[in-house]
Order: sequence, then structure tokens, then C-alpha cells
Amino acid sequence: GGSNALYVLAGLALFATNEAPVITAAASAKFASDTFVRAWAGWKFSGCLYFALVNFGMDVSLCNAMVMIPYIGFDILAVMDTENWTSLAYSFIAVEAVVLVDGLRKFW
Repeated sequence: GGSNALYVLAGLALFATNEAPVITAAASAKFASDTFVRAWAGWKFSGCLYFALVNFGMDVSLCNAMVMIPYIGFDILAVMDTENWTSLAYSFIAVEAVVLVDGLRKFW
């Protein structure tokens, strides 16, 4: 759980500042301007968030629902990047919306 939590903190820093101490200035500039890279990094961040929450004992259904929110946000970033993604990327949003609703059904 701890290592995923550290990845989550690093991801928050990266997305908040567009810079990270582990990447060079040139890579930071590319990160800030490259939606393809940002989408992949966001999906990695979201996966780490999921495992950090599960490892800290949070209910798995609630984790599924909570983590789909950033996943969908990064999916939207991907579908806006028509240079690298086809319209099939919209299916990511649809599938993750189903997972979000399914995760919340336990609490309704």
C-alpha cells in the first residue's frame, strides 16, 4: 500500500505542477504539451490510486467508483487528442461509467 500511495503523491505533484523531480526539464516540457503522454500517465496514476485505496482497506466497490472519476477524466483527455486516438477511445468512457455506477450500486 505504501509504495502505491507514494506513486499517488508523485502523480498529484506531477499533474499539479507539470514537473517532477525524477524527469528532466525537457521531459517536463514534453509532458505539459503532450496529451498522449498525459493520458498514459493519468491512467497509471489512477491505477496506483486504486491499489493504494484497496491496500489501505477501503471497500473495493467504493474504490472502483472513486477511481473511475479520474480514469474518465483522462479518457476525455485521450478522446480530445484525435491525432493519437480514434473515436473508439469513447468506449473507455462508456466502460468506466458502467464500472462507476456498478461500484455505487452497493450503496444505493
